[in-house]
Amino acid sequence: MNKVHAREGNHVVMDNLFTSIPLLNELSKKGIAGTGTIRESRLENAPLPPKKSMKKTSRGTFEYACSEDLVIVKWNNNTAVSVATNKVKASCVMSERWSSAQKKKM
Repeated sequence: MNKVHAREGNHVVMDNLFTSIPLLNELSKKGIAGTGTIRESRLENAPLPPKKSMKKTSRGTFEYACSEDLVIVKWNNNTAVSVATNKVKASCVMSERWSSAQKKKM
């Protein structure tokens, strides 16, 4: 962290090898935004359903958890994926997608 060349106002995007809640908290303290996919083992007791139960839900299902500085979103596509960020706050979003099973937009 000492040799990071990002400055206040920058946005760092990471993959799940680097993303962790302590790193995002540290970036927040320095005024640097961060976003990245996060491994299930690094969610640190976030109130989100486990990957196995998310896989049983329909495609497009999502859950999120918010704290003062962080938002973590987990959604089910072909597999459960989690993304964490300190950049934005949670807000409601609506979208439509085609359901092959029901042959209509949902």
